[in-house]
Amino acid sequence: MAEPKSIIIIGAGIAGLAAGIYGQMNGYRTEIFELHDLPGGLCMAWERKGYTFDGCIHYLFGTAPGAPFNRIWQDLGVAHRPFIYHDEMLRVTDTDSKTLIVYADPDRLAAHMKALSPADADLIDDFTGGIKQFTHFDMTLLSQKPKPALHRQLAGCQQRLVADQGHHDDDDSGFGKDLARAAQLFHGRTMG
Repeated sequence: MAEPKSIIIIGAGIAGLAAGIYGQMNGYRTEIFELHDLPGGLCMAWERKGYTFDGCIHYLFGTAPGAPFNRIWQDLGVAHRPFIYHDEMLRVTDTDSKTLIVYADPDRLAAHMKALSPADADLIDDFTGGIKQFTHFDMTLLSQKPKPALHRQLAGCQQRLVADQGHHDDDDSGFGKDLARAAQLFHGRTMG
């Protein structure tokens, strides 16, 4: 029997571990090299001076059943583990003890931000509206080549942003315009 082909993988983050597993599932011998003594890359937590730093709160997308990346978590053998969905993603307190809490729920985030800064209500609505639109973005499109579906989805986001920002036509600093400008640049067009 011929010896299986080998793959050498640099980095034991989620991508490296997934490459190793998928390689073995397809008959390759895999070897993963990692600089640190623990695997996980950005998807791990560590403790220092009584605090826990969780680097993967923002990184574990697609864990919900039915999400496009959920199949990958199932393939990797981790979908059976309990996932914790946090209400808060970040909490920052300034020197005056004013605290910004970045809630996972865009409506709760908007209410909190408006309580902190009522004068910015329109910008806050634009910001959290962009978050809501992004929740429908299919992250699996980022891995496809060529990327025509990604371009179509970004174009759709751009059209919704332009339609939603009619009350900011005279304000060139709105969050929606920044996203629309980024989408146009991604498509190779420039703003007039």
